[in-house]
Amino acid sequence: MDSDNHSQLTMPPPILIKSGTLLSKTPIEAGCEYVIESISLTLASDVRQRLLELGFKEGESLICQRRTPFGGPWIFEIAGTVFSIDSALTSAIHVRKK
Repeated sequence: MDSDNHSQLTMPPPILIKSGTLLSKTPIEAGCEYVIESISLTLASDVRQRLLELGFKEGESLICQRRTPFGGPWIFEIAGTVFSIDSALTSAIHVRKK
C-alpha cells in the first residue's frame, strides 16, 4: 500500500458499551480514562475469571489507547500494562468515564 492510499483510511466509529447500572450507552474514545464498574455475569466463568486475573476489576482505572482499524480489537492500558481486547469482549466490560 502506498502512502497516498494509507491517508485515505479512516478509523471506524467507536463502539458503544454499557455504562454502569443505568445501562446507558457511552462511546469509548481513544485517549480517555474510564473506571470499570462491573464485568458482565453473562460471560463464561473462565473468561470472566481471566479478565479479573488480568486486572479488569471493579473500580480499576483503564485508558483506551486506541482501536485497531477494520473492526479490530481495542487497546487498553490498566496499571501500566497494555492489553488488546476483542470488540465483542469489550461489550461485557461496563465502565464510566473518569
